[in-house]
Amino acid sequence: MTGRNGTDLVGRLGPNFATGLDYILPAKFTFKKPVLLLIDELAGSCGDIIPMIMRDNGLATLFGKRTMGLGGNVETGIVLPNSQATVKLTRGFFYTYSPTGTYDLNNPTENNGVLPHIPYSHTVDDTRAGYVKYVNEFSKAAAALVK
Repeated sequence: MTGRNGTDLVGRLGPNFATGLDYILPAKFTFKKPVLLLIDELAGSCGDIIPMIMRDNGLATLFGKRTMGLGGNVETGIVLPNSQATVKLTRGFFYTYSPTGTYDLNNPTENNGVLPHIPYSHTVDDTRAGYVKYVNEFSKAAAALVK
């Protein structure tokens, strides 16, 4: 199995990595139904990555609130001598693969999160009423996708 950059993934990861298969066959079927992905401000790290991938590849409509924006490679920079405070920097960012090799470096997911297509903010009334309004709103959005 060869990765996008020509590297031999089986050689690097071993033939039984994750699936126990030496290779992965192309899918016989492709899911073509609309997908509504629910996101909120408590989703971080992988909760940022999956919505970003789904959005950037046109695979899902995002519903909810901007994600947390966690992730990247956070490294300890220096310890300040007087206060002993530690300065940490995000040095690595993740972006969706671009076949052109160009990336918007001014808009990383880290610290910014992923914006929904359909914004919805939870309220105190949602919590008190058992999220009935929230369920109704995302149900309406899902129904609109299949029309």
